[in-house]
Amino acid sequence: MKIIKIADLSDLNAIVQLRVEQQIEDWSKTSNGKDYSIYSDEFEIITKNYICKRLNKTLYFALMYIEETAVSMCALEIVDNLPPDYCMRKYFG
Repeated sequence: MKIIKIADLSDLNAIVQLRVEQQIEDWSKTSNGKDYSIYSDEFEIITKNYICKRLNKTLYFALMYIEETAVSMCALEIVDNLPPDYCMRKYFG
């Protein structure tokens, strides 16, 4: 059975596992095939801490499960640090 849901903390391990796998694959493709899997444990800890602090506050995930396995995810992170235009007028008139 296929299930699509908004993630909560019970999905943390699934999110982290998918994220680490995706990132290592991306790094390997962009750096002439260097093996980044040796960094997976460290990246997992950093990723888990980051997500724990932000999940469903400023960081949202949709997960797709097939049976009991997370097979896909999509994330949206709210970023609020763009400078307001009135700050730019100071420099550009």
